[in-house]
Amino acid sequence: MFNSISGTITAKHPASMYLDNNGIEWDITVPSLSVDAFGTVGSSARVYTWLYHREDQMRVFGFASVRERDLFLDLMKVE
Repeated sequence: MFNSISGTITAKHPASMYLDNNGIEWDITVPSLSVDAFGTVGSSARVYTWLYHREDQMRVFGFASVRERDLFLDLMKVE
């Protein structure tokens, strides 16, 4: 689906961040331990993404690296 989103960080929270990409502001859930790896508000960032889609919700998860995202996807396979 989406591999990554690049843009300007408009806000950061403990477990999420907002990223403006050409006028579309994305609300991206990020690991709380990695939120500082993206830089400060106003700086440019590239976020590696994974779209979680169910009939009752959609969320975009973001990661600072492909390796971090791959680890998350491996953990999602565990029951």
